[in-house]
Amino acid sequence: MYYKHRRKIVFSFATLFASTILLSSAHAEGFLTLETKLKYDSNLTNARFLQDQVGDMATVINVTGGKYFQLSDSNSLTVTGDFSSELYNTYHGMNNLSLGGSTTLKRKWGLGLYQPWTAITLSTTRLDYNNNVRDGWLHKVMISGGKRVSEHWDIWADVSLQKRTQNNSSVIAPGISGSPFELFNKVATLDAVYAFSESTFFMLGYQWRRGDVVATAITNSPIHAVFDPVTTAETADNAFGVDGEAYRLKGTTHTFGAKINTTIYQDYVLGLEYQRYITHGNGGNNYYKSVPALTLSYHF
Repeated sequence: MYYKHRRKIVFSFATLFASTILLSSAHAEGFLTLETKLKYDSNLTNARFLQDQVGDMATVINVTGGKYFQLSDSNSLTVTGDFSSELYNTYHGMNNLSLGGSTTLKRKWGLGLYQPWTAITLSTTRLDYNNNVRDGWLHKVMISGGKRVSEHWDIWADVSLQKRTQNNSSVIAPGISGSPFELFNKVATLDAVYAFSESTFFMLGYQWRRGDVVATAITNSPIHAVFDPVTTAETADNAFGVDGEAYRLKGTTHTFGAKINTTIYQDYVLGLEYQRYITHGNGGNNYYKSVPALTLSYHF
């Protein structure tokens, strides 16, 4: 019943935004970005113990398109649709498709390049995995703000609430939920961009995430004994080709990132990025991972 109500709310927002598009189409500007990415995840299972950690390379395709509406001198509306596909070299159970949309209402507090801005974004995304225990929806509401502080520096921050659902629940332990991929998180992000030139940008970012985290045990390791007192949900997880178990517990993740983008030819942008994840889970269940990536994007 709760999720049916949520879908009605999402549908109502979608109807409202579609009406806005029809009424304002004469003032709309379209955009489209195609991106391919090659990334490596050093700890795909989010596991604490080395015997449960696996790494894999993935090829990612992202398509983002939408329309931008200038509602007034200070206010704008952006409606965006997103498609993403991830294909892993070894662990095909992690292959996935996602399709979603978002709407952002933004206000700029004055005229000129150096005036601050604030925005609110609503988004929803459908997640479909080759291993269907991970299938579900991801809903977000986010408030953000930023400012250009000099000729070269831009900074912005956001806070969000994120709710992820799980379609296929499977109980394997009496009295414990079989839906570890049903997650709720509070997230805060701080980003800064330095423009070396009109074509080359360097980005630094930090994200704090508090709420639910998921790890997978793929061996008969001590992880079972360690996780059992603090886990809030668990289920069978065969995404890694073995009889694994996915666990949900409370935790905090700190993510540090850096990226450099440069235009190599007209609208083609080459990017090199690195992210480091540090997660502290309840009961001392900590894990770490590194995710380097190479991207190539084209902007229409």
